[in-house]
Amino acid sequence: MEGGDNSLYRVLNKTLRSENRREVVPWFGFLKLFDTALSKLPAVQECVWRGVAGDISQQFKQGDTLTWWSISSCSVSLKVVQDFLGSEENATLLMIEVKNAKNINGYTNYPDEQEVLLRPGTQLRVKDNVLHHKGGLHVVHLAEVCDGHEAQLPNAMASLNLSSKSENKSAS
Repeated sequence: MEGGDNSLYRVLNKTLRSENRREVVPWFGFLKLFDTALSKLPAVQECVWRGVAGDISQQFKQGDTLTWWSISSCSVSLKVVQDFLGSEENATLLMIEVKNAKNINGYTNYPDEQEVLLRPGTQLRVKDNVLHHKGGLHVVHLAEVCDGHEAQLPNAMASLNLSSKSENKSAS
């Protein structure tokens, strides 16, 4: 799903992270289809890892709850994530306790990566203060916050109070 700067993965995630939530409206059809497909895959309920080149640890404060808007690839294997930390002096390692991540191992070009996806709109709580290692590695401990069911994307989108163009026309 990755690829170049104009890949579906990068363009969609840039839009999902945008502060202007209206930019997401053209993607609703695709996101609904994608979410429906993901809902049919087995849920992963364990600790997963995500590596990020650079220090993003300042974004995480113990006790905070945040919405993870992008589609994020993680791995159940710490060894796999090590390659994504980059060779820079600073890197951030996210350890995430998930309940509804989706195992895409049978559908990825990289089955050896033991890949799982976090859905857009996943709520995460910062469990502890960031651990700063001397070598420039910053470890962040997160836990998924659930309301008891898997319908996270529709719940997150419903809170935007947006409607499609066809709904707006019929309301006039």
